[in-house]
Amino acid sequence: MSSPEYPRTQRLLRVGFWITFAVCSYYAVVLPVTEDLGFDVSDVALHGLAFVVLTGLLLMAYLPDDWVRSVLLMAAYAITIELVQTQLPNREAELKDLVVDGAGIAIGVVLFRLAGAWALKTAGRIIG
Repeated sequence: MSSPEYPRTQRLLRVGFWITFAVCSYYAVVLPVTEDLGFDVSDVALHGLAFVVLTGLLLMAYLPDDWVRSVLLMAAYAITIELVQTQLPNREAELKDLVVDGAGIAIGVVLFRLAGAWALKTAGRIIG
């Protein structure tokens, strides 16, 4: 899976990763906690889902053969978010968030390992 059979698909996955990364970073650091997202979802669910998606996109777009490095990068991102939040007046760091982020990373890796090759081939056939 290391050599991209579908370069256009890989480019789109990379763009998708960075857009998702930017949105997650904005919500984690810039947006005040009191801001209404327009829908009712728990903080735990948002953390978990964000890290499942980010980990899957990172694996598919950049590191399909290196899940260990992906886990380390995503864990570093989760820790960085919590460290930054300790310095913000409208946020607070929580160990619970790191645990949920870790679970999201693990689920993202498992899903990729189970269905990543199929997803990349299918997307490649559809997108080119």
